[in-house]
Amino acid sequence: MTMERTAWLFTREEDSVRVEIRSTGEGVQLVIEGPGARISRYEFPAGTAVEGFRRDYEDKLLSDGYRLQVVSERRAEEKPRAPSGERRRRREK
Repeated sequence: MTMERTAWLFTREEDSVRVEIRSTGEGVQLVIEGPGARISRYEFPAGTAVEGFRRDYEDKLLSDGYRLQVVSERRAEEKPRAPSGERRRRREK
């Protein structure tokens, strides 16, 4: 199973807003954290216009004086394990 996540961090003075897109089994989830303790989650079925929604939200942040600081992309994949199920350890010399 592969989970992909992409996040954007926007800042304005002491405020920050983090926008993250996460792949789910049913489609994608858009999570908006900030400003402050505010958290919003939006679910989008596969093949929908989550990118359009995200871009519109990003445009609103930029027009409100926020600046894009960081874009982060993560992809995690299951890695095959040794037949015994144990992970290999590096030997200390």
